[in-house]
Amino acid sequence: MGGDGGYGGNGSIYWTVQHRNNGGAAPLVPKKGRRRLNLVDRTDEPGPQDHTIDLTNPVKTVGYDPVSVGRAGTVRNFTVTVRLSIFPIGVANAADIASYKGGAAAFEDVKNERKSEIRTTLENLKLYAEGAITRLDDGAEDDIVISIDVPVIERSQPPTGAANDPFEVNVHW
Repeated sequence: MGGDGGYGGNGSIYWTVQHRNNGGAAPLVPKKGRRRLNLVDRTDEPGPQDHTIDLTNPVKTVGYDPVSVGRAGTVRNFTVTVRLSIFPIGVANAADIASYKGGAAAFEDVKNERKSEIRTTLENLKLYAEGAITRLDDGAEDDIVISIDVPVIERSQPPTGAANDPFEVNVHW
């Protein structure tokens, strides 16, 4: 099993998480709290080999993929891809630039501002990474955590996650 998750903007925040069945079609994922037949032990509740999505909490969604993880498992890493777009609207074609609020000059100003912010983000990431390497070399006994700011893109439509419209943040497992 495996999956992808994407997070992006268009005036609001859109997110998606999609389970994949060994790179193929997504498996049927039952919702927790709904009666259904367990495929393994024939009970009414999901079992340890069932994919689930728990929608019982109104502010948090929790999903479960029974994929085997770890050294002997099929999944050993999360691959996190971030899109640091210099274009505030996610694209750079002439029609979009001309229709940008404030026109082409405002678009260029925002683009240059975003370039500066992205440069700062990348410089900070470099410092975090160098600090983390030093901690590891010095015998760190706890987790290494790195956070970066990823600019939201002002799309006119929800992000698609396609190659020509990737999410700002994508997680693959």
